[in-house]
Amino acid sequence: MMTANQAVQWEERYVGGSRFADGSAIIRPKEMAWTKGPLEGLSFRLTHIDRSSGMWTALFKVDPNVRIPSHFNYGEVQIYALEGNLTIGDVTLGAGDYFQDIGGVARQTAAGPAGATYFIMYAAGLSVADAQGKPAGPYIDANAIYDLAAANGAAEHLPAPVE
Repeated sequence: MMTANQAVQWEERYVGGSRFADGSAIIRPKEMAWTKGPLEGLSFRLTHIDRSSGMWTALFKVDPNVRIPSHFNYGEVQIYALEGNLTIGDVTLGAGDYFQDIGGVARQTAAGPAGATYFIMYAAGLSVADAQGKPAGPYIDANAIYDLAAANGAAEHLPAPVE
C-alpha cells in the first residue's frame, strides 16, 4: 500500500500515469518509447512486472515481414492481437484474436506485410530454441526485460528489482 505522498512522487517521476494510494496504476503505453528486443525484429513497451511471481506484461510490435527466431516459452503466454497479422506455427492471428500458449514448447512466429502489434502476458521467461526445439539461448525473464526497458528510459513506472 502506498501513501498519498508516495503516489504523488510516482506521478511526478512518471509523467502521464496515475498511481493510487492502494498501489493501483494507470499506465499510458502510447507515451512510452519502444524498446528494441528481446529478440531480433521485436520492440516492446513494458507495462507491468509482478516481482513475486515473475509474470510480466507488455505491448509488442513486430516489424513487417519479420520471422521471429524459434523460441521456447518456459511458462504460459497469452497474446491478444491488436493490429496486423501474426502467424504462430500454421495459424494466423488478426486484430481481436487471442492465443494461449501453455508453455514448454518452441514456437516459430512471423509478422505479415503490415507487421503486428499485440498485448502479451508472460507467466515466466523465454529463450531462443535450437533446431530440436530445446532452449538454447540466455533465459529472458522479467528482470532481463526490465533491464532492457530501463536502459531505454522506459521503465520509470515499474518497481526496480529487489537486490
